[in-house]
Amino acid sequence: MRSRRGPAGLTLAVELAKRSVSVVVREQSGHFNRSFRGESVSPDSVGMLDRLGLLDRLEGTYVQMHHMEIVDGGSVVLRADLSEFPYPHPCPVELPQPALLSALADAGREHPGFTLVQPATAVGLLRERGEDGPVTEVRARTPDGEITVRAAVTVAADGRFSKVR
Repeated sequence: MRSRRGPAGLTLAVELAKRSVSVVVREQSGHFNRSFRGESVSPDSVGMLDRLGLLDRLEGTYVQMHHMEIVDGGSVVLRADLSEFPYPHPCPVELPQPALLSALADAGREHPGFTLVQPATAVGLLRERGEDGPVTEVRARTPDGEITVRAAVTVAADGRFSKVR
C-alpha cells in the first residue's frame, strides 16, 4: 500500500509485481501532477532507475548535471566536472517527480498482479490480534465509495508525516 509522497512505495510495488506478487497501490491523489520539494536524483539513484529499466522511459524528462560549482563569499571554492568520474552514472539529474511517478505506474501496469487505485484516501486499518498486531486490512475512500484491501503485508510509504505508518 502506498499513499502520496515520493516514489519509494511505488518502486517497491513495481518490483514486487515483477516477481508475480499481487500488489495494490493506494494513491491519495487522483493524478501525479503535484508540486514536490526535491527533484534532484543522485547518481546512485540514477543507476537504480537504469537497472529498473526506467531511465529509457524517462528520456527527455530529465537534465543531467555535468558540472558543479560552489561559491563562498564571491569566490569559487570548488569546481568539478562530474562527467569525468569513473562510474556508470556519474551525474545527478533533475527529474520532475510527476514524470517519475507516471513512469513507475506505467511499468507496474505491465504486470497482471499490479493494481493502482487513485484517488483513494486511507480511512482505517484493521489489525490482527488488537492494537499491536500486524495490519491485515486497509479501508480507503474512493469516488466510487469505500474499499477494503486485505493483504498479508501492508507498507505505508506515505512520508514522514504519515497517518498510516
